[in-house]
Amino acid sequence: MDPAAGLVALLCVMGVMLPVALWIGSVILRAAIGLTNKVVGGSTPDLAYDDEPEGYRRYRRDPSELAIPMPSTGKAMGILLVVGLVDFVVRVAIGMAAALNGGDGSMAALIALPVSVVVQVTMLSSLLPTTLGRAVVVLVFQFVIVMLIAAAIGAVVVAFAVVMAGSR
Repeated sequence: MDPAAGLVALLCVMGVMLPVALWIGSVILRAAIGLTNKVVGGSTPDLAYDDEPEGYRRYRRDPSELAIPMPSTGKAMGILLVVGLVDFVVRVAIGMAAALNGGDGSMAALIALPVSVVVQVTMLSSLLPTTLGRAVVVLVFQFVIVMLIAAAIGAVVVAFAVVMAGSR
């Protein structure tokens, strides 16, 4: 196969799959923000998300009393893209540092996991804009939602396999 054709195929797949993955992630992020606002509480700010972050930070009330502004789907996709890129760069740097010191990939992955959580929480707290504690709750809800979706997909696959095995 021609390497140029492989590159074109990769770019076409990324041109379709990346926006679809970001859209799905934005739905999950928006659901996590909604759940966080319901659980943690807080009054809805008078400012729209588009007025952020300056307006939110200068709001006369304590930011911990305010609900997290709900970003549009496009803004949520952008937030996820930026968080993903920064997280990728940090993980690559950790992997390169481990490789330079003769370490294996498993140790680098174990080190990168808590660092990745810290990076994601700090990026969410600055991009949403909200407090660090509320960003942690958003990240936890994102994880829970993803695990529930994975469990539902797994249950459908197992049920399909059982039905197919029974039809033989």
